[in-house]
Amino acid sequence: MATAEISPLAPMVRVPGANPATNNYPRLSFAATLCKTHLMTNHPKLAALAVVIRADQVLLVKRRNEPDAGRWGFPGGHVDLGETAMEAAVRELYEETGVTGQPRRYLTNVDVIERDDEGAVRFHFLLAAVLCEYHVGEPVARDDVSDARWWPVADVLSGKIECSQHVDDIVEKQYSA
Repeated sequence: MATAEISPLAPMVRVPGANPATNNYPRLSFAATLCKTHLMTNHPKLAALAVVIRADQVLLVKRRNEPDAGRWGFPGGHVDLGETAMEAAVRELYEETGVTGQPRRYLTNVDVIERDDEGAVRFHFLLAAVLCEYHVGEPVARDDVSDARWWPVADVLSGKIECSQHVDDIVEKQYSA
């Protein structure tokens, strides 16, 4: 990942254990690992999640990196400058799984805010969950995931698999619609 190029005049969020001179940051949750440079701003950053449900199955990826390593979640990641969240969702879907899809609509937004022991904000992401229609491809783990596969919706809703926070809420919201 590129070194952050932030104006010295920009307000900074204190990140305990961080060393910006070496681009070294402490272990952070999935949302923070989306882009370390996002830690250096004083406003929320946008990320997109690709929610793909086919029949009674949902496409999930297993995160390779801590602290969500081993947990299942939706393919997703940061939204690039000039890119819509819907475009980012299908781009991340392909980058992480090799599956192609078409964005259909926004399902919900999820705030992910992590604070340090003193209550200072370490990071704040707004995750835009985008319903995507499956087109083609079999899921294969790529990029920063260790596994990618279709899971029965019932397994997600019953807690049979260990998922990242809010995965079951988003699946339930779409599946019950």
